[in-house]
Amino acid sequence: MKKLFKNALVLIAVMALLSGCSLVNTDFSKIETPLLAKTPMDGKWTISKIIFQKEEEDFFAYKDFIGNDVLITSHGIIADDTYLEKPTFRARRIESKKYLEKRFNMDDKKLNISGKYLTVLDVYSKEELIYEMLKVDEENAFIYKNGIFFKINKVSDEITEKEFEQALNRIGQSS
Repeated sequence: MKKLFKNALVLIAVMALLSGCSLVNTDFSKIETPLLAKTPMDGKWTISKIIFQKEEEDFFAYKDFIGNDVLITSHGIIADDTYLEKPTFRARRIESKKYLEKRFNMDDKKLNISGKYLTVLDVYSKEELIYEMLKVDEENAFIYKNGIFFKINKVSDEITEKEFEQALNRIGQSS
């Protein structure tokens, strides 16, 4: 009886030790980026100003963009006559002065940014960077593309499905 009790105790101890040594998946490459249900810039925006990274650009070639609406949702972006369907986003908060100097070789005063931090929202379509959006605050942001900063001001936080469909129809797209 003593021997049976001793064997049972040893068996329980071995099982306890072995259960702590179970196989664990240590493959960290399977980490997936979470999908953003709502981007930090969702809403209706209007282009209010155009600023060139280099001074030699012709302003008059771009003046017609001023006053155009930009609609941003997690389902798509409509800017001018371009529709970007189901974009992916990567957002980060960075120090504005250092970022502008390092990334664009320009001073924050040229964009009239007084805040210490920016939210940078990279917009991708099929893993290709399409836009870089710089959110200054809740009401002001910039869209950067091909050496041009389009200053945008928020008109509203929400875009109705009907409003989005009307904008798609206006540019000749349909969802």
